[in-house]
Amino acid sequence: MPAEANNLPDSEAVPSSLPEVSPILRVAHKIHPTHPRIAYLCVLAALEESQIVCSFNPPIDAFKFKNSLWYWTKTNDETHGDGKVRPSDGRDMQNFYLEYYEKNIQALFKFLEDNRYFEGYGPGPMPLWPTPTDGLQPSRTLSVRADRALLLTNACRAALALYKVVEHLSKDVQLPPQILEAHSEVKRLAQIFRPYNHIPNDPYSDDHPMRRLPAMRAVEAALGVKATTNPKINLLAISP
Repeated sequence: MPAEANNLPDSEAVPSSLPEVSPILRVAHKIHPTHPRIAYLCVLAALEESQIVCSFNPPIDAFKFKNSLWYWTKTNDETHGDGKVRPSDGRDMQNFYLEYYEKNIQALFKFLEDNRYFEGYGPGPMPLWPTPTDGLQPSRTLSVRADRALLLTNACRAALALYKVVEHLSKDVQLPPQILEAHSEVKRLAQIFRPYNHIPNDPYSDDHPMRRLPAMRAVEAALGVKATTNPKINLLAISP
């Protein structure tokens, strides 16, 4: 997201030599409206990630970006922390991570498990709906299940980035078991719900519009992929 949106560093202007930084900054943009301190801690973690790379003869663009992050952390601490980590920041970050995991990862996966054969479009039922500031919004063009699978894909990526922030703030302490267990589950789900360009391949998106196309059905049949959804749904009825 461009920096002008909320004065945070631009997550899309990160040099390619700093691949771990962009996901952290994207999360910072998403949660900044309601969690400015957590967003600030994300930028601090992004700075630490860039410092790791820049300690080994970095490209000039990475060095410049690292310096821009350093300057930002010293001049944009909205919570008046004077650019320093507070004693409570580590605990607050852990609590936020667990809350994000429970309200997004757990809730979305439970919905998919409980509604594996639900057919419908639009917002649909959603217990423990993720808060709008988490950057997760329902789609009116995808089926409910395919949409929730896409949301879970994005939530897993965000949770992986948030865990890096937790690690940076907890280098000198042992993380609680519930944090480690949550991270282990996020990694497991992230292997199932992966980003895609055109067609999702997770087991919960078999009613995705692209996978209902006759050509795709033929390809899946040739590959031995089992179609589990109702083929009578009219694709022409789906609003673009």
